[in-house]
Amino acid sequence: MSNHRAEIGAAAEREAAAALASAGWQILACNLRVAGLEIDILARDETGRLVAVEVRARLRVGEATPAEILGQRKRAALRRQREAISGLTRVDLLLVAGPPGERRLRLVRGVAERGTRWEEGGRITRHPIGSP
Repeated sequence: MSNHRAEIGAAAEREAAAALASAGWQILACNLRVAGLEIDILARDETGRLVAVEVRARLRVGEATPAEILGQRKRAALRRQREAISGLTRVDLLLVAGPPGERRLRLVRGVAERGTRWEEGGRITRHPIGSP
């Protein structure tokens, strides 16, 4: 990964963690390595459930589905992550979309579950998280 892309990704992860904290989530760790997998954010959601959050930054999302954004290999890794962490309730995708200063954040819950609608092409429209 180029240094510029790494900086964009790190900034998106910081923004995502701040937004989740503002929404009542408790951030437990960032960039945590477990069983050879990296968790962008490990947190307790607003109901106290343990959640791993995959953060993705995009200038625009358009009509892309979560499955298209993540790709097959990453989705398989997220399912392994879900199985590797005791007590983990779910894995969510948090999209940080738009240029700096105009970002929109969208949370897609449960992206590591087999047979969920997101794998079949669900749109990214629910669970908005406000920018910090």
